[in-house]
Amino acid sequence: MVAVAKQNNLKSKEHNGDYISEELIKLKMDLGLDSINIAPEFGLIETDTYLNKIKKRRDLFDKFWQICYNSKKWVKWVSKDFDPIHQKESLVRICGHYVFSDSEFLKDIKSELLGIDRLIKINIKKKLSSLHRMINP
Repeated sequence: MVAVAKQNNLKSKEHNGDYISEELIKLKMDLGLDSINIAPEFGLIETDTYLNKIKKRRDLFDKFWQICYNSKKWVKWVSKDFDPIHQKESLVRICGHYVFSDSEFLKDIKSELLGIDRLIKINIKKKLSSLHRMINP
């Protein structure tokens, strides 16, 4: 794919590059890949930041789960034997980033977490810095 793109004076992009090791990303870039989509991984970083912040607030976790559950955004990503009632944290990790703009999420969860945006930025910058160091040693 990279060779075909270069022969046609185009940039190459791998669409499914999220959740692979930084070493594999570097290898792909060293082999000529121009760009890679890792955006879904950043959605999980944001979701995990929320989960870490609310781990002592069962009420907020339950609300987050309920919003995710009601959204049904998780359904296409799980197998038929997935149990959303007994795998609540997994459901939130799969679906959390889909509900960040939900009015109920904003009102009932985000508004309760002072400094959450700053913490999310810190965690995303850590990942970006790590990737940058790997690709540009």
